[in-house]
Amino acid sequence: MNKVLKKFVRDKHPEEAKKYKSEEVTDTSQDPAQDAALFNAVRRDAENAITAFRGAAAANDLKLLATTAHGVKPGLSNISEHEAAKMAAKLEDAGKRGDTDYVTSNTEDFIAILTQIINKLAPKEAADEVATEDTEFLTAQLQIIKTACENYDDQAAFVALDALTVKAWKPESHALIEKIRNLIYSDSDFDGVVELVDALEAC
Repeated sequence: MNKVLKKFVRDKHPEEAKKYKSEEVTDTSQDPAQDAALFNAVRRDAENAITAFRGAAAANDLKLLATTAHGVKPGLSNISEHEAAKMAAKLEDAGKRGDTDYVTSNTEDFIAILTQIINKLAPKEAADEVATEDTEFLTAQLQIIKTACENYDDQAAFVALDALTVKAWKPESHALIEKIRNLIYSDSDFDGVVELVDALEAC
């Protein structure tokens, strides 16, 4: 992956690439074990960061938010997620400056990006595990999400949605989770989520 990125990004945009030179890691493309270890570490950091961002948002703790953004930034750069790393840097700076408006407007976007990266970095063998997905856990989280939406509590709903990212799901279950996330995050359609979960229960 690093070789391909170097070909299409660094070699064609040398000035832009200089910005990240100090953050590049040794090319591990010849060692899949090292690649896997790096990806797993970044994935775990991203999962922990999402939890920390939620807590920081609930407590209006800009210091924790800045610290969390700073902590997740190097890993994102090391796997060439440079745009995400830039977002982390901006959130870190905003947190340090006490820019509540910027933090409020951009934290959820960054969490959504981290969620996409987590899904992308999920171990390939996870595809073999979805035949035995944890339906009991899924049902329990959906109930939490439904209750949260009935109370228009988006924070509680997002905590439950984030909890679902740590397990492997069948394509249809994954699509359902993302649909619910979009209904809440993009549309603020709490009633739509309640109706969706009710419809699933009726099946």
